[in-house]
Amino acid sequence: MTIVKDSTDDTTKHEYTALVTGFGFFGEIPITAGLIAKLLPSSLASKDPLNPSGKNIAILGPKADYAAIPAEFGTIRRRTKELHTELGSKVDLWIHLGQWAQDWVTCERRAFRQDFLSTWNLHNGDKHYYSSPDSLGKNIDDAGPNPWLDVPLGLHSEVPVDATVSGANEQLARHGEKKGDQPLRVASHFEAGAHGCGLIFYESMANCYVQGRKRDVLFVHVPPGTDQDRLEKGKEAVLAIIGSAIAALVNRKLMTKEDFVRTLALTP
Repeated sequence: MTIVKDSTDDTTKHEYTALVTGFGFFGEIPITAGLIAKLLPSSLASKDPLNPSGKNIAILGPKADYAAIPAEFGTIRRRTKELHTELGSKVDLWIHLGQWAQDWVTCERRAFRQDFLSTWNLHNGDKHYYSSPDSLGKNIDDAGPNPWLDVPLGLHSEVPVDATVSGANEQLARHGEKKGDQPLRVASHFEAGAHGCGLIFYESMANCYVQGRKRDVLFVHVPPGTDQDRLEKGKEAVLAIIGSAIAALVNRKLMTKEDFVRTLALTP
């Protein structure tokens, strides 16, 4: 496996591109993430109230098949690699949506390789990550040999997560106040977990790693629920995260190397 270094860091862009994926059904159970991904617009204007970046943002995914990737480990690995191979140099921000049984939205910080073991992963006991059955009843070992042995066991997003979360909550609060409605809260979280959510996050960052690109990837957990109000609030939260993440990426490019290292040192 050849790992190359990123040689581009354009600070003059006026339009950015975000690619968003979601998951389809788990058996016969619809996954909210895919429903929200399909509701997203194809662009987010620079003056949109949910976009603090001041940049026009093209959004890839709402009409594509990857808005609802099957919850199957083998398909997740294959489709993620295809997307990075085809669109890697054209995408500024990768966002993968998944579902978690909570009443708020989370931006995950990290993901782990399939041979990772942890004491906090109570569902799998002493088994490695992604060993629970997917929607086909298979685990990650059924997807073939581990292709990432030359990649670190754990990878963290290089998107400034704290700035993204803070910005998203600020935009959502203003938007909710104007609408007279209570928006979903956005929070950061340590890692994306030991199932399909963690897998697609790690796979996406690993593809960035070996292609020499910054890991400008976020995994976002949205609450369950398929009623129109919940889906609309989920959509607004994702748009606020996209706008705030792009704002954070623009600001990151303006930081000195010393500032950037200091920021990473403070990241939990």
